[in-house]
Amino acid sequence: MRSFLILLFISISSLVNGQITPSTLNHDFGDIYSDSQTYVDIVFTNNSQANQFLLTIEKPRDVYYIFSSKKMFPDSSIVIRFKINDALKGKFFYQVDIYFSGAADPITISLKGNVHEPSSTTSMTDCPDFNSKPPSSAQNFSLVIKVLDSITH
Repeated sequence: MRSFLILLFISISSLVNGQITPSTLNHDFGDIYSDSQTYVDIVFTNNSQANQFLLTIEKPRDVYYIFSSKKMFPDSSIVIRFKINDALKGKFFYQVDIYFSGAADPITISLKGNVHEPSSTTSMTDCPDFNSKPPSSAQNFSLVIKVLDSITH
């Protein structure tokens, strides 16, 4: 009887931990310059047969986020977009705890990188909206080159 209860407890705890799976647990932004992308989309999939809810996100002050929805139906996904504050030079390592209704323990996402060139925009910039296109980093300008040599003067 005792071994049956232990086996039942282990199987239930393994089911609870596997209900929601993120597309990644770690994201490395690498070297960040003023025109680098400073956000990442992480997809969370509900593998259970019950509705799951995003309860809360515990994050450091320099991490911003938006989410596509708080409710996940069975076999569906939501997207959480994380953006880091790139106004300060140097290395960073942030851990973000995400709580869902189906589990007592959070899912921890690690974000790391190295800001070489701080952004020229304000540090309080929100996450880009899911419906908007990110700005192009290409600069448009005109250039005229005039070549002078001994024949054309």
